[in-house]
Amino acid sequence: MVFGTGGEVMKRFMLAVCFMWCGVHSAGAEDVSLTVYNTDLAIVKIVDNMSFVKGGQTVTFTGVANRIDPTSVRFKALDGDIDVVEQNYRYDLVNSRKVLERYIDKDVTLIVEGGSVIEGILQSVAGDIVLKDRAGRVNIVRTEAVERYDLPELPDGLITRPTLFWQVMSEREREAKTEVSYMTGGFSWHAEYTAVVGDDETSMEMSSWVSVDNTSGASFENARLKLVAGDVHRAPRVMVKTQSAPRAMAMEDAAAGFEERELFEYHLYDLGRRTDVFDREIKQIALFDPSTIKAEKRFVYEAMKDDSKVRVSMEFVNSEKEGLGMALPAGTVRVYKRDRDDSIEFVGEDRIDHTPKNEKVRLTLGNAFDIAAERTITDTRRVTDRVREQSVEISLRNRKTEPVTVTVIERLWGDWDIIRKSHDFKKKDAWTAEFTVDIPADSETKVVYTARMK
Repeated sequence: MVFGTGGEVMKRFMLAVCFMWCGVHSAGAEDVSLTVYNTDLAIVKIVDNMSFVKGGQTVTFTGVANRIDPTSVRFKALDGDIDVVEQNYRYDLVNSRKVLERYIDKDVTLIVEGGSVIEGILQSVAGDIVLKDRAGRVNIVRTEAVERYDLPELPDGLITRPTLFWQVMSEREREAKTEVSYMTGGFSWHAEYTAVVGDDETSMEMSSWVSVDNTSGASFENARLKLVAGDVHRAPRVMVKTQSAPRAMAMEDAAAGFEERELFEYHLYDLGRRTDVFDREIKQIALFDPSTIKAEKRFVYEAMKDDSKVRVSMEFVNSEKEGLGMALPAGTVRVYKRDRDDSIEFVGEDRIDHTPKNEKVRLTLGNAFDIAAERTITDTRRVTDRVREQSVEISLRNRKTEPVTVTVIERLWGDWDIIRKSHDFKKKDAWTAEFTVDIPADSETKVVYTARMK
């Protein structure tokens, strides 16, 4: 066995480990299942056939995720009695220093700077390298001066990948189907939506992809994939930090796509085919086929958020009647509009939370360019020590060539009542009055009201 020094040693070592480790889950495994939650959690289940001898023995399982929660590991025989006596998780992986430590008191050969060869019995690797030759003389060699270590073999007892060990008892020699399951961090997923607003702005064509991000340190080939949407509570735990690395992106089409169903108080999306989920990869899979849904463009003025801008949004009801009607996982919705030259142009984006069917979705896309607004408090008056009156004027100027309708949202305090008004309003809640204002093309409309508050 030959080792270089410093970064060269580690580079060669890591390349060798990667070569041996990649794809280990699929090698011989009869079935691999992966259930991914929204944030830093996945459940791995691996069904395989294992050979057992009669009596006590050690069963090993390699290739587990680096972010495994060892306390969550479960091992069982699906078709027989195999008793688990003890379980261990070893993650202290082999490196050049550990290999050298196993050669203490054994013959080694060093190739140092300039190609010189030094042979002897290894005495110490704590700091510089200490060797003793056959005559009993001691050589101390600076670690950085060593270009190569020439060793006959890799010592026993070292592991090249995280490994689970079980001490089990079997009543007889046999083949048994087993299931290994565990929880791991390093997984998350989220939805991404694309919506194209129709020419008349009363509909949108909507499609969705899910992005599965794997930084667990393990790859899963030909796996059954399930995604769980919802806010799952977890007990506080110590988080293990992992080194970040560049990740690839893979995209898959919608053939044999997701089936959505309820799971406890969450929603589960079950992919109808197997797929590969590689480490350091973001995988994108179509969630549902493009659907045309009814939608409404709304203009909203809310002075507490911005006293000079009118927001524009698209709203729709997530129902079968309106063209959709499925549980929508949280994610970003990017909205586009087709220009007259048939090109698709971006017009805004918003994020939605987990949304049940039959609920309204409002996407705030930006501010209207051609609608200006201005709010002025024209008068305040103290009626009594506990009662005040406030008069407000809101000027809305529509510079478009077509009429628009603007929803004006006003926030009021205390026990309030609007005693004078230029437009009708709805009391949305204890603090909110909402006016619906029609504004002709290229004109100005003023909303005037007086509120009494106590």
